[in-house]
Formats: sequence, structure tokens, C-alpha cells
Amino acid sequence: MLLGEPRRTSRSREPRHVGLCMMVTTVILLVVGIQRFVKPSESLLPSDAFACSGSGIYTDIHDGDQKRIDVSTIDRTLSIRPHGSDQTWLVTAKLDPESCNATVDFNVPGKPNPPPVKLMATFWSMHKASSSASKYALAFTDPSGKLAPPEQPLNIWIILKSLG
Repeated sequence: MLLGEPRRTSRSREPRHVGLCMMVTTVILLVVGIQRFVKPSESLLPSDAFACSGSGIYTDIHDGDQKRIDVSTIDRTLSIRPHGSDQTWLVTAKLDPESCNATVDFNVPGKPNPPPVKLMATFWSMHKASSSASKYALAFTDPSGKLAPPEQPLNIWIILKSLG
């Protein structure tokens, strides 16, 4: 099921990876114990870094592909583009430095199957329970409530490689 697509009836057959993605997202949120990212961790960022840093290559759990995220500390914007594909679209959104949120409109030229509404992207820091290891994540929600309740994550992107 694609983001924004109507739910199928119980008689329809969804690909197995859809259920797996939903289960992985639930496990990430409930078991790993994501903490809201408020302040940069000294082990990840220099002390003078913009708190919403998180530039890197992310795995998109919903789409099953990768995205490149660039955070500009100068104009405090978030840029999203495909990574590892021949697509060339670009999304840019203003980043709120207090909440590390950005309202993202994926309805741009060249972007296949954009969600029908603007989504809220929020940077999070995930911390492994058994060690001090941590990773950035970007969670997407629908503040309008049209696709899901506003507090329910629609998608999670997890950083694979930090860029700078």
C-alpha cells in the first residue's frame, strides 16, 4: 500500500514487505526506545553544531529505497533528494530549530506517488539500549490527520551514512 492510497479490504492481498515494514517501524518505535532529539550528542556532533543536524544517506522504510538529506545550518533548511536512483527531484523545507520539525511537501516535479498532503518531518535520535551507540532518524507524520492520527508515524527514515 502506498502512502495516501486507500486501505485495501481484508480480502485483497498486500505484498509481504508492506506488513514487514509496518512491523519494523513499530519495533523501532516501541522496543528500541526512540528519544526526541533536543540537543546534539557530543559523540555525534561538534559542540557548536546546529541542533537539527542530520545530513546523510537514509534508508526509507516505506519506499524501500534511499534518500539523501542535507541540512543547511546557514539558512536552516532541509533538502531531500533520491539517492542511488536515476530520479532527480528535490524537496526543500524550512527547519524549525526549536523542534527540529519541517513541513515537507513532496508534490514536486519528477517525484513519483507523492503523499496527498504535506507531512511533518521530525529529527529523532535513536539510542541502542545495550550500548551508547546512536543514530539519527527522520519520522514523518500527517498533522492534518487525513492519512492517520497526527501523532502516528507514517514512515521512518534511518540514517545509514552521515555526511559531514
